[in-house]
Amino acid sequence: MQTYKFGNAENHCHIFTSLLLLFFTVVYPYSLSNAQELTLYTWENYIAEQVVKDFQKHSGIAVKLEYFDSDQVRDETIASISTNRFDLVIFDSISAQIFGKNNKILGISKSEIPNMKNIDKRWQESCGNFGLPYFYGTVGIVYDATKFKKTPTSWKQLLSPETEHQGHVVMVEDMTDSLIPPLLSLGYNVNTEKESELKEAYTLLQKQVPWVLNYKYALTNLQHPGNGKRMHMALGYSGDQYSLNDASGSENWQYIIPEEGTVIWVDCLSIPANSTHKKEALQFLNYLADPEVVAVNTEEIYAAPPVSAARQFMSSEAAKDETLFPPEDFFQKAQMYRILSDKNIRQRRRIFDAIQRQHETQ
Repeated sequence: MQTYKFGNAENHCHIFTSLLLLFFTVVYPYSLSNAQELTLYTWENYIAEQVVKDFQKHSGIAVKLEYFDSDQVRDETIASISTNRFDLVIFDSISAQIFGKNNKILGISKSEIPNMKNIDKRWQESCGNFGLPYFYGTVGIVYDATKFKKTPTSWKQLLSPETEHQGHVVMVEDMTDSLIPPLLSLGYNVNTEKESELKEAYTLLQKQVPWVLNYKYALTNLQHPGNGKRMHMALGYSGDQYSLNDASGSENWQYIIPEEGTVIWVDCLSIPANSTHKKEALQFLNYLADPEVVAVNTEEIYAAPPVSAARQFMSSEAAKDETLFPPEDFFQKAQMYRILSDKNIRQRRRIFDAIQRQHETQ
C-alpha cells in the first residue's frame, strides 16, 4: 500500500526474515501435520503481503483474505451468517465489544496471546477482551491535490464544497462516521446523545446531499473507472492516502485532519464465535503482536501501531514519523469513540437511511 520505500528497507527485510525464523522456533516449536487455512475478513490493503507469506511459510497455516468496504457491510454480514465462514475479522473497537457481548465474538485472555504484553498500556483495553488491538488512527479528509488550489482545512469544505467540487464529494456508508463532519463542524461531541444536536447535524447532511457522488469507501470509488475520475475529496481515515496513491499509481492523494478536530479509531482483530480454527487464529494474533512483525506491517500499511516497541525495528524515517507515533498532546485534543445508547443508535440509523433515500431520489 505504501508508495515509497525507506532507505534501509531491504536490509530490514533480511534481518526480519532471520529473526522471524528464530521467533517461530522459540514461540511455536511445533508445526501442523496438515496445512490449515484461516479466513480473515478485512479492509483491502490492510495487512502486509510479506507478513502473511512469512506466517504461512513458518507455521504451515495459510491465510485467505476476504474484503468489506464499510463497517456497516461488515456488521450486517457478521450478524447474519451462522456458518464458520470467517476465522478472524477486523472490527472497530466499539463493534468488537458490542458483538462480543452478544456472543458473536470469542473472548480472548492475555494468557492465550503472550505477545499481548507488547501492546502499549494506552490501548490494552481498547477491544475489551474481544480482540487484539491492531492499528489506530484518525478520521479526516482525503483529497486529490491536483484538484485543489489550496489545501482544504475544514469539515465545512466537505459539507458545503466550492462549486468546482460539487458532485465530487464521497462520504461513507456508516451511520456513525457519516455524522462526524457535521457534529465536529458544529462544535459538538461525536458521541452526543442529544437529539437536538443530532437534528442539527442531520440538517447539514441534508444540505450536502446534492454535492455527494456516493456513500462508498474512497478506495472502492477509485477502483471504479467512472467514479474514480469524478472523486475530488472524501471522508476518509488516516492511511487511506497511501492506498489511494498505490491504486492510482500517483502521489496525488493527501490526507488532512480538519481544524475542528478528529476522532481516534482503534481496529481490533477478533475471532468469530463460530470459527473452527481458534487455536490457529490465536497463533496468528500472537504473531501479529510481535514487535518485529508489527514493524514490517506498519511500514507497509503506514497506519499507527499500538506497539511502540516496534520503532526499534523500523527505518529511522518511519520511527520518527509523527503520523505513526503522535506526540502526547495529540491525544489530549482528539475525541474517542464510545458505546452509544440503543435509542441514540436508532436515531442515527434513521438519519443515515433518510440521507441515502434523499440521495437516491435526487
